[in-house]
Amino acid sequence: MWALVISNGLKWRESKNESADFLRSATLGDFQKPEAWSKLTTLVQIEPDDDLVPIRADYGGNQQSTIGLNILAAGNPPFWYTLPDIVGSKLQTGKFPKVLRAITFEPDGVQTDLRPVDICGNPEYRIDPCEDDFFRRLIDMRSAVKACMKAAIAEQLPKLDSTQLTLKILANSMSYGSAQKIEPAMVTLESHSPLSRIKSRSPADIFIP
Repeated sequence: MWALVISNGLKWRESKNESADFLRSATLGDFQKPEAWSKLTTLVQIEPDDDLVPIRADYGGNQQSTIGLNILAAGNPPFWYTLPDIVGSKLQTGKFPKVLRAITFEPDGVQTDLRPVDICGNPEYRIDPCEDDFFRRLIDMRSAVKACMKAAIAEQLPKLDSTQLTLKILANSMSYGSAQKIEPAMVTLESHSPLSRIKSRSPADIFIP
């Protein structure tokens, strides 16, 4: 993921057959191996066929949309999902989704103005974006701070706790969410679906590397 964040741009390619083959052979054990993770930077369009996928909808009738894992019944219009979402459906249902299209994204070069930064102003927490995986480094640093807390005296705990919390918030805020502009739209489902209307989101034309 970090290679995409520091890239100078993105390359994309159609990958329907490649993604379908990956889906067909994927097992739960595959995703305990880091080499499989790099294959997940793909968006997949499926024809709904009772697939178990994340659906954003107003579940409580209070005009507040949230996400739940639900069966998307056959007969509904095509939807885009990330490849990990579709892998999850296949692993949990045992059924191969009907893939209509797939687009795989890859980094295109590296930004030229990147420079090292000391997290919290501490040289011991220096991260070089060209050499380090920012997210992994933050998690490793937080683990080290939490380990220090176990042996620390009472006077040291507030500062250490503040540091580990800062690292946690920084990692979460930078690694979650989308750097792609998304166009939301409400979609009416078929009458046999337990949900009448759900919120669909489609990629737009703006990307922030």
